[in-house]
Amino acid sequence: MFSATMAGLKYLKTTFGNPMGNEASSVHIHSALTAEDLKALRAHFPGGGNSLEAPSALDFGQWPLWNAVERALMERTMKDERTGEITFQAFQEVAGNVVRGTCEERVKLLFRLLDRDMDKAIRASELRPFVSHILETAAKIAGSDSEGEATPMSVADSAPSAEMLADSLMHELIMPGESPKSSLHSTPKEDLYLDFDMIERWLVMKCPLFESIYLFVLAKTFGMALFSTAGTTKPTLLPTEGLLLSQCPGDESRLNLCEVMFLNNNLPVALRSKWRPIFDSRKQGESFAKMSSALLNRGPTLIIVWEKSGHKFGGFASSSWKLGPKFFGADDCFLFSLSPKLFAYEAARFNANYQYMNLKQKTMPNGIGMGGQLEFFGMWLDSEFGQGRCAPSCTSYQSPQLSKEEHFKYEHIEVWGVGEEPAADSDEEGGPSALDMDPEAQAVMEMMGKTFVSKTVKAEDEQREKEKRDEDRKDQQ
Repeated sequence: MFSATMAGLKYLKTTFGNPMGNEASSVHIHSALTAEDLKALRAHFPGGGNSLEAPSALDFGQWPLWNAVERALMERTMKDERTGEITFQAFQEVAGNVVRGTCEERVKLLFRLLDRDMDKAIRASELRPFVSHILETAAKIAGSDSEGEATPMSVADSAPSAEMLADSLMHELIMPGESPKSSLHSTPKEDLYLDFDMIERWLVMKCPLFESIYLFVLAKTFGMALFSTAGTTKPTLLPTEGLLLSQCPGDESRLNLCEVMFLNNNLPVALRSKWRPIFDSRKQGESFAKMSSALLNRGPTLIIVWEKSGHKFGGFASSSWKLGPKFFGADDCFLFSLSPKLFAYEAARFNANYQYMNLKQKTMPNGIGMGGQLEFFGMWLDSEFGQGRCAPSCTSYQSPQLSKEEHFKYEHIEVWGVGEEPAADSDEEGGPSALDMDPEAQAVMEMMGKTFVSKTVKAEDEQREKEKRDEDRKDQQ
């Protein structure tokens, strides 16, 4: 009669016993749940599902982080109509459906959480607050440690960014036919009706990031692992090293977790697990020399700029920064906006002007640039710290003017290395250093007064070898 497998029944009896009248003896285990899933659900549920007094509200674990209206509707899907209690039977059934089930099951839940019949259409303006609430809940969950206390990263309020990220993820639904480049400052002109199939197609084909975040929220609030041991894994939403684990109160990044999720999702998969702090103007000071020297040969980087006028934007550079009067880089670089909207602008492949970094030259622009042409960069940070320029249009990236003012001043800047730290100067022992291979960079850095230990050591080694050869010749004579 039961839908549970024999192995599942044996697990229940071995772990929880089979006392008369106990709910464990009558639970029909969801077929998609593993023994590990069921153990986690029981550990999370008050009384392990065996209590004579089942909870009447989702007021345990991380459920209080949900929006109150949507949490109440979730409670309604699990409550016994006769007793008004949330049964473990219903709790594990919903978990099996929406955490271990398909995207279709999660869309069904979405309709229930909007208190809407599945054969009815939902306006885009009605879906947007739900998306925003899920994003904000994800940030709250991700910003809490195992004790439920906020980490330093989560001190920054994610609510405004959750709303902007919702607009970005729903761009095709709320601004159909408009490109991110043309709609940075636009508002919706129509309010589409969305049926079940349209929303499912949007999640699967157009917005896998929200599908991943939605699943993350459901798994964490049910107390389950994001993926079962029998399932596959997907790239992490947030970096697991560096960004969160190394922060101390008063020393944290000014990014909030919605912004981090957005940026991390746009990085190449291999770079998403680890972020490395390279430069923060509050810590290292407002010095372009310090920032530029910190950037050199550090691998792929994210540069984030806080404009004094309120816009927030930056760029991802996939190649290590190097000095020289020429553009370089690859077409997996991109520019991005974090405010007033969250958009990533990929390379247009019209030209290869992706990265530029130059100093101490009278005839060439001195500073850091991404995209466009000399003097008309998509993003330009002048060597005079605190000043920059964003061209109204960029030929290298599909980006609009990122800053509010074309010539802007910025109040703060952060640079993060992503992925593993690259090897030192030399690719192999005894081989040429990066400075040897780029004499222009070496000359410019020497004009900056920077001392290169590798160059000094190499010169000393060459002198010792010469002296040894001279001594050997004398001995032979």
